[in-house]
Amino acid sequence: MGIYINERSLQLAKKIIEEHFDEKISYRFLCIKTGLNENNLRVGFKKMFGVSVRQYQLQLKIEHAKKLLLTTDEKISSIAYTLGYEHADNFSLEFRRRVGVSAKVFRKNK
Repeated sequence: MGIYINERSLQLAKKIIEEHFDEKISYRFLCIKTGLNENNLRVGFKKMFGVSVRQYQLQLKIEHAKKLLLTTDEKISSIAYTLGYEHADNFSLEFRRRVGVSAKVFRKNK
């Protein structure tokens, strides 16, 4: 039994994630907004975009963090909270894992 790929609904899910990347978005919310069931959303999104819904949202957060680090003097902890992280340490770990250096080092090396 194959998965049905509804490109229009998956594009809508992607747009919603892009517009709300700094918020917690549940699969249930995305399913309601797109009309997809959770399995079709999870599998279809990964198949169509090459990353999971969660990984895509994290990518967007890190890219936005990089911009803020390079263009503002805002505290790293403030950037973390702006991006929806409850704990700055979680942001710092995620940033280092994805970028290869800490947010502090990234900012210094602008």
